[in-house]
Amino acid sequence: MFEKKGNYTLSLTVIELNMTYTELLTITEYTGKLPVIDTNRDDLELYLNPRGKSNDSTDRHMWANFNGKFSANLNNFYYGTINGWFTDENGVSYLKLSQGASLTLPDYRPFATNAMDSSKYGMTIELDFKLSSVLDYDKDLIRCMSTDEDGTIYAGFRITGNKAYLYTSLKNGSTGDPVVLNMVENQRIKITYVIEKNDVDFPMVLTYLDGIISNVSKYEKTDRFVDAGGDGATPGTLTINSQYGQVDIYGIRIYSAALEQSVVLGNYQASLGSLEEREANFKSNSILTNNKVDLRYMEDEDYKLEIPYIKITGGYKAADKKAMTMGVSGDKFALPVGKKDFRLISFELKYPKTGYFAEKGYEDFKEICTFESGKNETSLNPAYGETPLTGAVMYAQGTSSLEYPVKNLRVKFKSKKVSVRPGMEAVDLICLKADFMESSGSHNTGAANFVDDVYKMANMKTPGQEYYNDEDIVTSIKGHPVAVFWSPSGSDGTYEYIGKYNFNLDKATPEPFGFKNTPKEYDADAPEKFGWDENGKNTIRCFEYLDNSVKVCNFLPKEGKTYHETWYELVTDPTTKKTHYGWTEGFESRHVEDLVDKNDADCIYTMASWVNELAEMRYGTKICPNCGEVMVTSQRCSYCQDIDLTDIEYTKAPRVAEANARFKNEYQCYFNKDYLLGYYLITNMLLMIDSRTKNCMMASWGPEPDGFLGKSDFKEKFYYPLIQNADGDWVPDETQPAVKPGNYIWYPIFYDMDTMLGVDN
Repeated sequence: MFEKKGNYTLSLTVIELNMTYTELLTITEYTGKLPVIDTNRDDLELYLNPRGKSNDSTDRHMWANFNGKFSANLNNFYYGTINGWFTDENGVSYLKLSQGASLTLPDYRPFATNAMDSSKYGMTIELDFKLSSVLDYDKDLIRCMSTDEDGTIYAGFRITGNKAYLYTSLKNGSTGDPVVLNMVENQRIKITYVIEKNDVDFPMVLTYLDGIISNVSKYEKTDRFVDAGGDGATPGTLTINSQYGQVDIYGIRIYSAALEQSVVLGNYQASLGSLEEREANFKSNSILTNNKVDLRYMEDEDYKLEIPYIKITGGYKAADKKAMTMGVSGDKFALPVGKKDFRLISFELKYPKTGYFAEKGYEDFKEICTFESGKNETSLNPAYGETPLTGAVMYAQGTSSLEYPVKNLRVKFKSKKVSVRPGMEAVDLICLKADFMESSGSHNTGAANFVDDVYKMANMKTPGQEYYNDEDIVTSIKGHPVAVFWSPSGSDGTYEYIGKYNFNLDKATPEPFGFKNTPKEYDADAPEKFGWDENGKNTIRCFEYLDNSVKVCNFLPKEGKTYHETWYELVTDPTTKKTHYGWTEGFESRHVEDLVDKNDADCIYTMASWVNELAEMRYGTKICPNCGEVMVTSQRCSYCQDIDLTDIEYTKAPRVAEANARFKNEYQCYFNKDYLLGYYLITNMLLMIDSRTKNCMMASWGPEPDGFLGKSDFKEKFYYPLIQNADGDWVPDETQPAVKPGNYIWYPIFYDMDTMLGVDN
């Protein structure tokens, strides 16, 4: 085993023949593509490599650093089946610590003062190990830190049977929280901590698992990864102890620098077993040319990449997304930046030929625009005629996300339709979600997939799913990740990587959600009861809650108005001078999209006004003495932040018990019980703080009378008014006429779920 290039002397002695053969070897540096550990780096301080070690060697009780500066002491080893030097099933060497065997490194203290200071150098710690047969999950198995008598933990790391902790001098258990990772037993794991220098505005600790970045944590600029020393038995030195579990060590490296991501990944690949395994991992991650994702690797099937990719060609200005005619002269090829910035494109989607997508039957898709690749924009000048084009139109999607440097993109196809997943009805509109403010890119689409699967496992179906009896009818906007490339012409085969997106259903496509029978496309063969009333009008509706800052969206009235007045108020936009009705500030019709008139949302007003009534009843109302704003659910004016309303008299006193009783008595006249409770529980479980009003969709398929969709358990919804009995409890008064509030039962639908699990964009 040679860690460094240079000249070496090979000596072979045969004792019986009393002869010695000597040869001079020259070891050169490996220049192939597969990564190797670079031991010539000046910042590599510690490298313990078990390769070449044996239970039969004379130095088996010592483990020297690669440069010979210091060695690890091995204690209580038997060097046999119990513990010692071994090789796993993949041919990789490791040191097995069990039955009380331990390792200490007395002469190296990586966090000692003046030895490591993150403000100057940065630091990288690589720990390659496997845990098994853990006896106590609270005890340290791997440790490099010290502790004072009062329990203060200094900078360093420790690993127990189920957790790994990294501490700074400030985040020491008393003034903050360490970086924590969950561990698993019986699985080889490589943890890499990359501690950035703190000479930047936001210094970070990057945590990698098996070469993949898995956690990013900010630390204070005033902080240091320096162990000031404590009263522990081994202050600041590396100790591995098998008293409470078996530890297999495959390697340890510590650098006095923050390694680049490519080096971290390369080090992991170099630590793998067989050449075939290294090559496979290398190819699956080798997608960069000059630090940019290269389409050629995606198209080379030999690399067997697991993510689909999209090629977008063109971007010439379109005059209109519906007519798909060319725009004005002089427009350049470009990506869209706004909702009205329509761009003509060719679109090609390709799936991997092996792995998950191939097994599930995902199919490639292509929609080619009629303009010729390689020609400049003048060849598309409208002077040549406003000729309608095939292909697709692309434009930006979103509201606040339009301010982000990377836009969400909508793609409208003219002559073809595409399925987001096998079996799902094809659509002519999809959305490429950048999820710019949620770095994992998994919360939004991942949660949508999760929610839909949970509902189906619980047999919770919308009327659309009941009617079509189709597993591919969904409740949320499902999708999957894609890599997206763009070229203005595609003539030279060069495509720019523009990001990892999620290839999603669009919220405006009715078919996958069971909103199939639209007013404009009457299905003569459909049963009259589904989606249509006795007058031949479509009753399916879906509304999106738009803005938490708008009163009507929160079921609250504007200043000096009732909720009814707020809903139907004619409002003039001060910028555009255009008028709109109050309800459109808080709600947007998703099905059907063009509902903006006064009475177009009467169906959901019935439910919204009921919620407003109960809110005012439960919390009471107060009026701010400064601005006159009516406050519900708050003891402080939301407009005059310094005005405390605690001692202000109620204009309407709270009636909590009655409001709660009314909700329980009446809510099934407005909501589907299973979906309402399911929505509440899931938003609680996943901490979806931005989904309780804004980013919620409310869908309804109209009334649910007896025998609705042939199911006897669908009942017409009504309730009896409440009366207070002798015990003071509110109970239904069946002597009074039953109340039937409306013809719509609403289903809360999940949408835009990037804000969850502690991530707040």
